[in-house]
Amino acid sequence: MQVYSRLGGKDGLLQALFDEGFEALSSAQQAVPETLPAAERVRRLCHEYLRVAAERPHHYALMLGAHSGDFKPPQASRTRALATLAHLVDAVHRALPPTQDREQRAGEVAHQILAFCHGWAMLSATGLIDGSRAVVIDRAVAALLGEAPS
Repeated sequence: MQVYSRLGGKDGLLQALFDEGFEALSSAQQAVPETLPAAERVRRLCHEYLRVAAERPHHYALMLGAHSGDFKPPQASRTRALATLAHLVDAVHRALPPTQDREQRAGEVAHQILAFCHGWAMLSATGLIDGSRAVVIDRAVAALLGEAPS
């Protein structure tokens, strides 16, 4: 009960876990070197996303799955959570060929990659797929970036 008291009740506890999960994701993403070739950086960001999801399943469920009861993260927490997408958008932007609509495409492709990673994480968490198959992730990212199949 002291945890609830210190954090302002159930919603305070859930907010702390939500924020902690996104802090872990942000730290993992920041650890991916910006000096990597752009497409490799995108792949590594995906692998880090999936690693955090696998290592912190309860955080991940709260972050991007079903929220507990009527908990709705406050705007400040949601803003910090969305900022984690900036790493991926930046990496995708660098990986795409220079075109007039590159900036817009980077956002679209980053969201597609995020959707793929989220689906993969959820299917892995339920045991419906073998989430350890990194080659599948790499091929999906390559396809979304418009790279030739390997």
